[in-house]
Amino acid sequence: MTAAKRILVTGASRGIGRGIAIELANAGHNVFITGRSIKTLEKVNTDYQAQNSTNSSGKIIPIECDHSNDQAVENVFKNYFTDGIDVLINNAYAAVTALMQPGVNRFWEIDPGHWDQVNNVGLRNHYRCSVFATRIMIEKGIKNGLIVTVSSAGGAIYLPMGVAYCVGKEAKDRLAIDMAIELRKVGIYSFSLWPGAVRTELIEKEMLNTTDPRAKSLQRAFKNGETPYFSGRCLAAVLKNIDDKRYMKEINGRIVQTCDIAAKHKISDADGRVIKSMFCISSILNQTGYETFARLVPSFIRIPKWLFVFSTFKKRFN
Repeated sequence: MTAAKRILVTGASRGIGRGIAIELANAGHNVFITGRSIKTLEKVNTDYQAQNSTNSSGKIIPIECDHSNDQAVENVFKNYFTDGIDVLINNAYAAVTALMQPGVNRFWEIDPGHWDQVNNVGLRNHYRCSVFATRIMIEKGIKNGLIVTVSSAGGAIYLPMGVAYCVGKEAKDRLAIDMAIELRKVGIYSFSLWPGAVRTELIEKEMLNTTDPRAKSLQRAFKNGETPYFSGRCLAAVLKNIDDKRYMKEINGRIVQTCDIAAKHKISDADGRVIKSMFCISSILNQTGYETFARLVPSFIRIPKWLFVFSTFKKRFN
């Protein structure tokens, strides 16, 4: 069994971060979580204790931190990780509410400050956290340290959340990939994690219940989406293999999808469902409104990843 890791999950008050924290604690790790409200963070710990039916020795340690405050972020690393940090999960994001406005996404119609709202905490902060975590890992001689940056397919294709969102996601992918190049010689891994559409608390409340016709395409994508726990289950599987150099070489410096990790380790979602790849033709048909036809297409029929990349990037170069 892999020894317990000291893990920081940023932005873990709710959503994917909350799910990741609970699942990693269930796997026996010591998980530090940040967010702006200590009350909400303590609720995550309470929820973990209630769900810990296996009596895991894992812990959740709440840390109040506004990730738009540079000094507050730096203090987290100075005050809580003097003994070292093994894993950083870059997840903090402050723009979810701003993005929950279907149709209001054309960049020239939005205040230019929208860029900072999306990419200050959601990108710049990830870079800063990665710097501080790496310094500590190197100073403390951490073996097989890991930095995971939570991103999405918006890093490769245009999504209806708009320009600032998509550019930020691609930047996060490059951040994870380029960091891996520089981290190889110091024994630290880095990769970008792409969950699929995730049914977070806010998505359930705002997106799936709205009657706004402009939200239809997004509603289809999220209707059969992952639970917030799925990413955590996948990352727990990765940590079980953190000392396997061959295994880590396959994902280091890459964009890694939760569905691929789950398929490799036979992981189901918290509600028992098997999550299909976003490249499955049936998944694409579901999201475009052809649900009846989608049921007739076997899940093993999918778009090759190379074709997805080719179709996305081929027009960028003259």
